[in-house]
Amino acid sequence: MASTIEEAVRNARYNEAVVVTVSNEEDNSKREIVLVAALDKVKGGISWQDAMTTTHLAQNEKNIDIGIQRHIRTKKWVIPMLNDDHRNKLYESSIRSACEAAVQRLKEREGEVLQNDKIRILDIGSGTGLLAMLASKSMNAASKQNSEVTSIEMASAMARLARITVAENKLDTGVNIIEGHSCEDRFDPYVDGNKAILCTSELLETGLLGEGMIPALRDAWERHLAKDAIVVPQKARVYAQVLEGKSLINQFRGPHKGISRDFNVSATSSNAPLLGGKSGGFRVPIHAGALFGDLGSDFHLGISPMDAMNTFEPAKPLSKPTFVMEFDFTSKDSIPKPTGRKMNVAIEALESGTAHGVLFWWELDLWSDKTYSTELGKSPWQDHWQQCLYVFGGEDVECEALEKGTVFTLVACHDDTSISFEIAPKTISEPSVQPTKKAKVNENLKATEPFSTCISFSRALQLNDAHRMDALYSGIGHAIEMKGKNSLIIDISDFSLCAIIAAKSFGAMKVASVENASNEILFLSAMVAQVGNQLPKDEAEFKILHAYTENLSCDDTGGAADVVLAEPYYQILEGWHLQEALNFFYQLKSLKEKGVVKDDAVSVPSYANVVVCAIQLDESVAIAHAGLKNSVLQGFAHDEVCKYGNYFSTYDTQMFMSNYKWKRLSENFTVAKIQYDGSAKAMTIEGDSQWAVSELKSGTLHGIAIWIDYKVRVKNEFSNEAFRTITTGNRHHQQSFRFVPAPSVVREGSFVKVKASFDTNTIEDHKIDIKF
Repeated sequence: MASTIEEAVRNARYNEAVVVTVSNEEDNSKREIVLVAALDKVKGGISWQDAMTTTHLAQNEKNIDIGIQRHIRTKKWVIPMLNDDHRNKLYESSIRSACEAAVQRLKEREGEVLQNDKIRILDIGSGTGLLAMLASKSMNAASKQNSEVTSIEMASAMARLARITVAENKLDTGVNIIEGHSCEDRFDPYVDGNKAILCTSELLETGLLGEGMIPALRDAWERHLAKDAIVVPQKARVYAQVLEGKSLINQFRGPHKGISRDFNVSATSSNAPLLGGKSGGFRVPIHAGALFGDLGSDFHLGISPMDAMNTFEPAKPLSKPTFVMEFDFTSKDSIPKPTGRKMNVAIEALESGTAHGVLFWWELDLWSDKTYSTELGKSPWQDHWQQCLYVFGGEDVECEALEKGTVFTLVACHDDTSISFEIAPKTISEPSVQPTKKAKVNENLKATEPFSTCISFSRALQLNDAHRMDALYSGIGHAIEMKGKNSLIIDISDFSLCAIIAAKSFGAMKVASVENASNEILFLSAMVAQVGNQLPKDEAEFKILHAYTENLSCDDTGGAADVVLAEPYYQILEGWHLQEALNFFYQLKSLKEKGVVKDDAVSVPSYANVVVCAIQLDESVAIAHAGLKNSVLQGFAHDEVCKYGNYFSTYDTQMFMSNYKWKRLSENFTVAKIQYDGSAKAMTIEGDSQWAVSELKSGTLHGIAIWIDYKVRVKNEFSNEAFRTITTGNRHHQQSFRFVPAPSVVREGSFVKVKASFDTNTIEDHKIDIKF
């Protein structure tokens, strides 16, 4: 059991639930342990706690399945997907048509008597059981007899929810929900040889292939489906458009060489990027509208609450939308091979510019006349399938320059789980042939994608925040000037960035960095320090400690620290900036209590403000996320799903606000101040459990955006000290969003009150109350 839990926890992130099934060999019984990541408010760091312990549950959560609740909370696409009426209706009509066609095929089989055997249906990826129930109902109606649906779901929480929903609709005798992966050898539901005549699935994500649709359907055709079976969906097509966008697109790779001063944020002596590089790129899910803006609207798009209005530079299309590849799922032979394919597509440049990336989307033929498109503006707006941006990894000078009117070759590649692009370096100035709509396919070339995965695109985006990097640099330099180069400095953020700046840029002689991240980040930190920055310097001490701060002692660090540094960044909390600010607070307070950090130590940052702003969202965004809008989907009750979906206003949703249309209904205002300076007793959270008030503008209030403004003490030419701000409220970071239970019209001059509480008696690290 320990090894299973250890493996699951190692791969998990904050706000995810780890579900471990424990078997009792004596009575063959099984029970589930639901482990949830929680901030340790005494020592800092993350502790994994049994969520079903009653002391961790709020009063209104006593009778719920915490695993299901956490799954829906974490997989924030679940409710928006169910709220996509267009998708649901297309699946319903397509499955109905497929069932009618399947019955006809059965009747055409020589010697086949339709009534002798149950008609079998395979559903891969149960979700709530909606597709399985649609298939059961439609097949029963088409065949005039009962069908048998086997539906498999790999997420244990969703499998339980599907069983509840199927039983709620009294279909549990004809629909069997199995927990597992359809490609596992042990999943073999048709051992008697009577295989499925119909297969339904919804293994789709923004990049089309990321959920493993190709290998799942390849395996289904090889093991589970009759030779004349029918599948829904049937085909998919991918379209692409080359873009220039130095201030938007190219910010996702890197960090850029120019972002640092006299230190390198690189694991190589040549200062190669941690994400990307000349030979590789990566995918970023994005709403394409955020790349182009919406100048004709009074809603913001492409900027976050702390971005200046004049900083938005829209991306420029360098080509027309172009068809680049097609996938056919309708037979065993039509499924692409595991080696993938490369397609060479000749495209004429629409404008001159630098190709920083490729925006791509897909069309899905669920049935011959029923197509779903993720192209911007083609289908009703939704938030579960966005568009996808493939970012070329090179620096600006390494990206291909295109000239208007010339023809270039876009190479589109795919393997079993991803799509990638590159531009052939040679362009044709005087094309002898016009660009073709049909891509040239080379089946013999293996599609590979040699890009680094050391850091995520959101981490690269954060490291490319020049203002953030400059403030850290100035703050660290000032702290060392105050305490001296021979003072003991410790960095208690993951990645060792602040420690490297202290040692490399300011000559600090005794530096220790405490890493409690994964082995990959630990190794990366060491490479950035040793190879990228040639640390330690002669006669100086620089060490990276792989340890949890709660176990740290003066023997480990070499004494009590005079300066403590943090970005703050913690791998397990990546993107959850309030939790990062709190974690630094709890860790630092604990270290001061143990004497590992001196009471008068200088802290970088000095304190953090928890800042909020009242927000009106575009109505489509609010509808997508604010709970399940209908408790009945395509005629099937989803009361249990609705119950769990309605918890949406009790927790924070992480969002890049720049990706959505939003409108400010109040000024920014601070609801709490997290103090890092002073003794352990002096470290407090000001404003804890107190109401903060701001005046409202007229509009519809959907909730509040939440972010952190860190205050870094720096030297100022006009005074001895001043503070610079590092904000997580700009487009380089995600923000938290707390929905109100129901949208409310507010008038000019009314007030919103927000209370942030951190001394909670539940597993949550904070509680937000909103009144208006």
